[in-house]
Amino acid sequence: MMLLNPRNPNGKENVVYWDNFLTEEDIHFLRHHPSWINYHAAEVGNSGNDMHTRRTNVGWVDFSEQNQHIWQKIAQVVSEVNSKFFHINLTGFYEDMQLSEYSGAYQGHYNWHTDACPSDNTVPRKLSMVLMLSEPKEYEGGELQFKVSDTDETLEMRLGRAWFFPSYLLHRVTPVTKGVRKTAVLWVGGEPWR
Repeated sequence: MMLLNPRNPNGKENVVYWDNFLTEEDIHFLRHHPSWINYHAAEVGNSGNDMHTRRTNVGWVDFSEQNQHIWQKIAQVVSEVNSKFFHINLTGFYEDMQLSEYSGAYQGHYNWHTDACPSDNTVPRKLSMVLMLSEPKEYEGGELQFKVSDTDETLEMRLGRAWFFPSYLLHRVTPVTKGVRKTAVLWVGGEPWR
C-alpha cells in the first residue's frame, strides 16, 4: 500500500501532517543553520521574556538566496495542504521562519497559546506549520498538544514531519525533561478573517 501526503489524522479535523517533503540534506541544513549560533531567548508577543509562558531559544531563517530552496519547497507544500484541506485565503510568507530549541536543561516549554494575534497590525497569521527537526529518541517530553473541547490532544512528532493548522487554534509544547527538541516554525499570512 502507498500512503499519499498530506494526511488528516482520524478525528483531528483541524490539523494535517506531511511526512518527509524535505530531503535529509534539507533537514540537516536546518538543524545546522548558522542562525543557531546566534539564537536567543524567545519573546512572547509584546510581553518580552515571560519564562512562565515560554522557555525556548530561537533563531531565524530569512528569505535570503541561501535559504530559497527550503522556502520554495515549503511554499509548494503549503499551497497543496491549503487547497486540499483548509481553503484559507493566504497571500504569502511575511515573517522569517523560526528555529526553536526546547532543552531539558531548562525545562523548555511553551504554554497554551495561539499563533494569531487579533491586535496584530501586520498581515494576520492564518496558517501555522511546525516541522520536527529532532528524532523522538533525542528528547523526552516536548509534546505538541492541541486543546479539543475539554481534552488535550497530543500529536505524533517524528523527524521530517510537518504539522499544519489554522493559526487561531489553541496549542502548547509541554516541558522537555531530557535532551533537546528542535523545530522549524512558520506562519502564512493573508487577508483578515471575515
